[in-house]
Amino acid sequence: MLLTNDDGVDAEGLQTLRRALLTVPGIDLQVVAPDGNRSAIGRGITTRRALMVQRVTFEDGGEGFATDGTPVDCVRLASLGLVDG
Repeated sequence: MLLTNDDGVDAEGLQTLRRALLTVPGIDLQVVAPDGNRSAIGRGITTRRALMVQRVTFEDGGEGFATDGTPVDCVRLASLGLVDG
């Protein structure tokens, strides 16, 4: 399962949902989210520059990815193989 948002990888809502989903048996959760707030451009796609992606470690030791792209870029990166599954 892919989890993303438009508020950024450190947003309280994403982290709360991530922790809740991790308690569900059988869920293989992957997080790819913008590195900061991208509200109001959620459907935008980056086409004229390279995207920066970095692995991030959350406070509880979990890991995910942050990008300087939009939420759509996050989904595209995941579908192109950034994460397993």
